[in-house]
Formats: sequence, structure tokens, C-alpha cells
Amino acid sequence: MNDSLSTDDASITEMLNERLTRRLDLDTDDVTVSVTDGTVRLTGTVPLRRMLHPITQIAEGCPGVAAVENLIDVDTPNATAALGEARGDEPATIEPFEEEPGERQINHEI
Repeated sequence: MNDSLSTDDASITEMLNERLTRRLDLDTDDVTVSVTDGTVRLTGTVPLRRMLHPITQIAEGCPGVAAVENLIDVDTPNATAALGEARGDEPATIEPFEEEPGERQINHEI
């Protein structure tokens, strides 16, 4: 943590929100930053687990931060969709399997 500079809580909050917004690789739209006596509390959700550590590191690097509490959850149901969107994938659809008339399935044991 960077406690060498004395920075008020409002300034830390503003600086941290700005730094998080500039990181285009992190989806922090649902992350809330609150600061009390230099302690940063991060709450909300992110779509991917890999985003948790960089967010904490960014908070720890802000001047005036004494401690960081990362209480951010991973929004698991949206994680697969977010990964696909990041790659530009179309949403997946699964077609039900239907046998053609007169066909039968054969199970082979090995």
C-alpha cells in the first residue's frame, strides 16, 4: 500500500475510480469503491475471476491507501457470456437431436 502521502478519502475514491475506468481490459461497471480513513472497500461483481487481482493491485497503488478490502464477487452465470462477447462469439444455441425415421442408435462398448 502507498501510505507515504496523506490523501483524503474523497480524492482516493475519485483517483481509484478513474484508474479503474481507464483499464479497458477490466469490466468494473458493477464495482463500487468506498474509502474510509484510507481503507478502500471494493464491492459489487465482475464477470471474470481474473479481474479480481488487478483491481486490488490498482487500489493498493493509489496514494493515501492504507488497506484494501476486496469484497467483489464473480458473477458466474455471466462469466461464459462475457468471455464469448470479449472474443466476438455469437451466443451458442443447441439444437435437439432427432432421429430420422427408420434410424436407430447403436451403443458400442469398448
